[in-house]
Amino acid sequence: MLRRSLLGLALVLLLAAPAGADTIHRRKDAVEAKIAKLNAQLARSHAKAKGLQAQIAGVSTQIRSLERQVGDVSRRLAPIERELELREIRLNRLDALFQLQVQVPKLVEKLLVTAFQ
Repeated sequence: MLRRSLLGLALVLLLAAPAGADTIHRRKDAVEAKIAKLNAQLARSHAKAKGLQAQIAGVSTQIRSLERQVGDVSRRLAPIERELELREIRLNRLDALFQLQVQVPKLVEKLLVTAFQ
């Protein structure tokens, strides 16, 4: 009886083994497919990152060029601004002198009128 039971158990195990192996192979294939899909996504991400790095490098070069241009313009602008300040001071002085020249004849006339009255 024990022999029959062992023989029956061995028969069940032999029949179940191929079914279990098939399930393991399917799971392995599914895992490998997921890994392949993730590797493809990773490759696309790396390619995209490389493209973005190239764009960043190009924009950085443009920024540095613009910064140099701004520096050049600032250096040329400083003396022009100083000259403008000096001309404004001179214009204000000339305007004050003009106002005095306009007022002097009026004052002289008033003095003369009051002196001869």
